Amino acid sequence: MRELVKDKLKVRIYETRPLMGAAAADVISRQISALLESRKYINIVFAAAPSQSEFLAELKEKKVDWSRINAFHMDEYVGLDRNAPQGFANFLKEKIFGTVACREVFYMNGNAADMDAECERYAELMRRYPTDIIFLDYLIFGGRLAACRFLSVRPASFGGRPESAIGAGRNRSVGRRRTSARSAGSQPRAQERRRRRPRTRAASVG
Repeated sequence: MRELVKDKLKVRIYETRPLMGAAAADVISRQISALLESRKYINIVFAAAPSQSEFLAELKEKKVDWSRINAFHMDEYVGLDRNAPQGFANFLKEKIFGTVACREVFYMNGNAADMDAECERYAELMRRYPTDIIFLDYLIFGGRLAACRFLSVRPASFGGRPESAIGAGRNRSVGRRRTSARSAGSQPRAQERRRRRPRTRAASVG
């Protein structure tokens, strides 16, 4: 493991994703326990992405009082089948929500008849339960700033068809945006640029 500091950000670099996930889970579990020493419950926003898999696998094995944790997730696709594996809620159910007993798990409904009303419903939940911890997926893996993932919805295309998404915003509101065929079709170029850049596996614990 190597460590570096940039301004106020402390970064630890690990040789493998399992090592990185275990280290991140250790830091987070201790932070959760510290917060619960002075609070009845805390509120956590979870990210749904393959970059989270090793971290979540380790976290659910830690000694955490899940009965005092309210869980949210960052975003959800609009119009997918309720059991679609691409659904962010389904990913989190499989990886952690289905195996730990949280105080509450608040899901976004990507199939709501009135999406504006659904956005407002989730925004009100986040105002009622202000966020204590946010898991940002690209902060742990991928070499990107995680804030972009949390502040905007995620364009995607399954089978060449543009999809919409709703997502939680940093100001504890929820917004939505329809992606266009052009925005969905521009992803291969961005993916090619990412392939050209060297990847660094790093878990920030600062």
